[in-house]
Amino acid sequence: MAQSVVLMEPSNPADVWTVPGSTVDLERGDFVSFESGVAVLMDADTEDATFAGFMLNQYDADKRVPQQVVLALVGMLQCAATSATYNAFDALKYTAKNTVVADGSANTIAWAAKDYASASTSIRVYINVPALAKLFAVSA
Repeated sequence: MAQSVVLMEPSNPADVWTVPGSTVDLERGDFVSFESGVAVLMDADTEDATFAGFMLNQYDADKRVPQQVVLALVGMLQCAATSATYNAFDALKYTAKNTVVADGSANTIAWAAKDYASASTSIRVYINVPALAKLFAVSA
């Protein structure tokens, strides 16, 4: 299983979201979806509309300690990627646990944070959930 490394946490308190956890253990850096009022481990690329960010804390579902999941809405991670070259600002989508791939459709959850001229399986990604305008959609 791929484990993401948090490189940059949000500095603005508005970029952190505290929500109830589910019945699944969550680790720091995990990609999380917000479904039925709880945070769950992201498990499909079509969950981009419910993508809620990445874990800042560890959540043990058995102990329920802490009681709440703390999510970063904005930040940077080093995470697994499907072996390929990536350019800075390439749109990325979920492909497997904490793993991304280039996004050729509308399932974007992150952007490549730098250029990778040779095929890479670990890349820096920038996440900005409000900028995705999916989970927190803005109506005109």
